[in-house]
This record gives sequence, C-alpha cells and structure tokens, in this order.
Amino acid sequence: SPLGLSINVKFATEVPFQGPAGLFGDVVWNQVSDNQGNQPLYGDFKNELIQTEAQVSWVSPSVQSAQNIIGGTPGDQALMGTYLESPSEIQIQGLDQTERHQDRLNYRIILYTYGGREGEAGEYFVNEQNPELSVDMGFFDGHFSEGPLGNMVVFERLMDPNLFIRTTGHAPINAMTIMYCLKGDFDCDGHVDVNDLETLNEAIKNEDEDIDLDFDLNLDLTVSHDDVMTWIKCAKGTCVGDVNLDGVFNSDDLVELFTEGLYNTDNEATWTSGDWNGDCRFDSDDLVLAFIEGCYETEAVFARSHASVTQANDFSGTHASQVPEPNTLTLFAFASAWLGLLKRRRGP
Repeated sequence: SPLGLSINVKFATEVPFQGPAGLFGDVVWNQVSDNQGNQPLYGDFKNELIQTEAQVSWVSPSVQSAQNIIGGTPGDQALMGTYLESPSEIQIQGLDQTERHQDRLNYRIILYTYGGREGEAGEYFVNEQNPELSVDMGFFDGHFSEGPLGNMVVFERLMDPNLFIRTTGHAPINAMTIMYCLKGDFDCDGHVDVNDLETLNEAIKNEDEDIDLDFDLNLDLTVSHDDVMTWIKCAKGTCVGDVNLDGVFNSDDLVELFTEGLYNTDNEATWTSGDWNGDCRFDSDDLVLAFIEGCYETEAVFARSHASVTQANDFSGTHASQVPEPNTLTLFAFASAWLGLLKRRRGP
C-alpha cells in the first residue's frame, strides 16, 4: 500500500489485471484463480513487491461475474468483476512472518463485496467475529463505503497470525486487503497523528475501568503516561514540547500553546495544549520537563520512527539518565521566547 504494508488478494481471477486498485490504490495484487492447496502471498510495501511467508487457500461453490460496474479505475473494475459465491471459506496463515513488520501484530481487513443482489443478505465472519448483517445493493461507482449498504466490509484491530473467513447467505467476496497498522496508528489509517494520540489519552483516562493492552506501547502491562512518551519518541519520532507534531519544538509550538490560554489554570490540558507530564495541567512542571529534554529549535533528539517496542522502553520518560542536558544557548532561546509570549499575552 502507499501507506505502508498490505497483502492484497484478488479471488476468482479470470483476466489478469494491474493496480492501482482498491481503497488504498494498492499496486501489488495476488491473483488467485483456483482453490488447490496453499498458495504463497506477496506483499505491497509502499507500492513495491516484497516476499512474505503468508499463504492462502480457499473454497467456494462457484465463481460469478458481476454486472453493471459503473465508474472507478480500470483496476477497480477488474477487481470487482468476479466474486466468490457463498458459502465460501478462506484461510490465511503466517501473517506475522514478514520482514517489513516487526511490531506487535495489528491489522485490519477490507473485504470487497460487489456482486450483491438487492434484497438478499449475507454475513461475513473473520475468526468468528461478525460486525453486523451486511447487504450489498449491487452498485459501484469507484467510491467505497463502509456499512450495511456498502460494497466492502471492514474488520479492525485483528492480531491473529492466522485467519479463517467464511460467508453465509448471499455474501460475495471479490478480493481482500490486509492492511498492517503502524505502531501507534490506532485507527489504522496509515498515519501516526494527533488523532491516534488523542485515542491513546482517552485509553489512559479509562485505564481503571478497562485495561486495553493494545495501547501498551512499552509492554509493561499497563496503560499509562509512559505509553504517551513512547508514542511521542518512538512511534511519532519527536520530543517533548512538539505540540503540533511536526518533528521539532520551536516558536510555532509556543504560539499554539499560549493561544490555548491554559497555562497555570485549573482547566484540563492535553498534549497539544501543554500537558507533557501526564497530570492533565499545563504548568511549570511541563516546562521543566521540556528544558530537561533539550529539544527546543532542534530536530527531535529521540526520533526513532522505526524503533522496536523493546527499544521504546529505553527512550521512555522514566529513563532520565539517558536524556542529554540542554546547552545554555538552547535554554536561553526557549526561556526568552516563552517569557516574551507570556508578557505579550498578559499586557503591560
């Protein structure tokens, strides 16, 4: 996938086709024409073919041709042109055996489902998970939509190295995409961004109610602010103070901070509004932490976008002995910018 690593399978191939095709515009497609035994699967890593250890096998009572495909790219039309009739079964093994994905296994599945008949329903099961009854109304215009009236079904936050997919009723399958999630990409949209950070913060707030170890990035069996520090330094590859997450802590971040107006107030703050130590407030303790990190107007010291989870522990906020002391010039620049902004905000 252009967004990272995916494994894409086109079932019931009658005429070979080339991408880009599908929701993410994937280029590398495994085109399967029969159901005889296990077949090896190639991956698509940023539109480049890579080898994996994954294998697929499937059975279906028949292969059908879809009709009246409107719009879409030539690749999309070919992708949706044939489908497996229900009831069908698909087995995939070895999804954890790929050199391009070394983090904890986490992926989503997109089943392309064009070929339905109005008024006929079917169900899609992935490892016996069933999102809801899914009906395909038989219309495709190049814009994929999720849900009971769409032409794809999405299963999220899967972590099993092996998959068993089955259908009942009238539930066609044209193809499937397995999209591997980046570490810290909790919504699996191919980007490690502020939405994921906010999701992590919400999980920490609810940690007493229900511990979800999907958010345990430093593998200490808890969900805490240490996971935020791991997300910042390893998943995102930046440092304390970078509130706009552009990879550097500079005056742009200070302007954004003081525009929020939460410094030394009782109002709740998040990472993007100055809470860097996890106490839900923006105050001098957060600024002290930023001083210690020493990232002001320099590239992020701890940028480790491809670090393993084990390495993430070494760069968490609890390892202060590994944090380099900021130099005097950095401290002076940061303090001057901060005091200047604060003075202008308060007035003469």
